Amino acid sequence: MSIFDSMENQDRRRSAWQKKAQELFLPGIDPADLKKGMRVTISPNLRYEDNSYTDKIHTVLAVNSAQVMTKIDNHWSDKPVMLLVCDHHFYSADEFDLAMALENSNERS
Repeated sequence: MSIFDSMENQDRRRSAWQKKAQELFLPGIDPADLKKGMRVTISPNLRYEDNSYTDKIHTVLAVNSAQVMTKIDNHWSDKPVMLLVCDHHFYSADEFDLAMALENSNERS
């Protein structure tokens, strides 16, 4: 097996993932509508199979036409995360904030 066979297999797997991602993940907030301070969740990477940061709530720090800089809420690291707009869909985390507030109020009762 040559290095080219390996690259071809990687390309095949990447293409299969991209097709699957298009079918599975609904488009979220238009990146142009993202604003500093918004709380969002993200889809898995749309170009290659990577679920990093998908189980976290992010606060948007800055946005440009190609990237979104976020800070992961309640994360051990304060290091910002740079996400490419072409790699992820962004979803509002408002519903999660409401659910957490309700859960906390139920615990106090």
